[in-house]
Amino acid sequence: MTMKESLKFWPIIAGLAGAVIYLMTVSADVGRMQSDHKHTQTTAEKERENLTETDAAINKRIEKTQKKVSKLSQRVNEISDSHSKLNVNQNHILKNQTRILNKIDKLETR
Repeated sequence: MTMKESLKFWPIIAGLAGAVIYLMTVSADVGRMQSDHKHTQTTAEKERENLTETDAAINKRIEKTQKKVSKLSQRVNEISDSHSKLNVNQNHILKNQTRILNKIDKLETR
């Protein structure tokens, strides 16, 4: 093949070289995109695991708080019942004192 004959094919050779360069560039871009996607997926999985651990810790705190609230509520109910009983007992004592005072007054007036 002579130089003149090879010059006939220079557009084809240049086109092939351009196509090869384009394919190499696109291939590198696709590889970079796959790497980024894989990194994003890995990061998302780690974040999900962290959120799961955080949720578990929050649920433990909620359960502890609910237990404390339950105990306090029970204690408040007990105190309320005791208070009611004290009021009733105080009323009985006042009635008894009044009755005793009335009896003493009757005895003194005789």
